[in-house]
Amino acid sequence: MALFMSSGTQCAELHNNEVWRGVRRAKGASGIPCARGAANRWIGTTMRHMSMVLVVDDDATIRDMIAMVLTDGGYNVATASDGADALRKVGEHEPDAIILDAMMPRMDGWEFLALWCTRPAADRAPVLMISAVCDARRAITSGAQAFLAKPFGISTLESTLASVL
Repeated sequence: MALFMSSGTQCAELHNNEVWRGVRRAKGASGIPCARGAANRWIGTTMRHMSMVLVVDDDATIRDMIAMVLTDGGYNVATASDGADALRKVGEHEPDAIILDAMMPRMDGWEFLALWCTRPAADRAPVLMISAVCDARRAITSGAQAFLAKPFGISTLESTLASVL
């Protein structure tokens, strides 16, 4: 299952619960399983180190994959499974940025964003909204600082996150 594919040749895929990073060929992916921390040799964008990022997505596979990539890049990461969980976690972790899925059960990303934007600007982290439903205009007008459509490349995630920090 490819979770992140860039327009170039880098990719990360999930194979039998192992993350593979390697080269994408025309007829499929080849690569090697790699341990946590090995991602940096595949990632070209320098990421801001020591920033706390809250990753909010109901899909555990995507949430964990994003968290692993960010951790490997030097970020501190906390995770939440929906908007209600995220509201609890922001008090514990005081994130510097939030990566927020739009479509989730209980409290979706839109509802979270509406509540988040009632806080004073100085007290809220920037939001990078992600979704398979491409609604960038709605995300930005609702208060997100950036939007990425799923699937997205690792380098695109890195550079977009860096731009909101």
